[in-house]
Amino acid sequence: MIPKSLLLLLSALASLSYASPTANPGADADAVAAVEKRDTGVWLDLYHAGDCKSGWEPQDKSGWVWDGRCKNFDSFTYGAKVGDGDWSDCILKFWENPDCNGRATTHHVWDGARPKLGAPTSYPCFATANIGKEFYLQNGAASVQLIC
Repeated sequence: MIPKSLLLLLSALASLSYASPTANPGADADAVAAVEKRDTGVWLDLYHAGDCKSGWEPQDKSGWVWDGRCKNFDSFTYGAKVGDGDWSDCILKFWENPDCNGRATTHHVWDGARPKLGAPTSYPCFATANIGKEFYLQNGAASVQLIC
């Protein structure tokens, strides 16, 4: 029984390694570029309060947002803070509905960032439901997309 299990495990691992465009030497350049592009992301802490003082959402809601992908979380999210990541000139687009649809607001990741010499950059809390200082998404945001 053990040799059959071992053989099954090894064959599964071998097939997975050949399916990966980065592990397969024959993968085309477009597939590899698509995988590398997805490596751009930011860590985002989400809050139910627009001032980020209460209602922090734990991980799987708060967490990494990847370029070009939609991340869903609970509605009534009104505040967010960028933590870490490769943000360069990226924009966070917050949507009123799941799956990145409906009305949206945008926030440039670098806006308000405070670089510190010899220390990590600190990012301020920002309101996800506002356009400028105007309240726009009545039920807060329910999803976000990173656009780089």
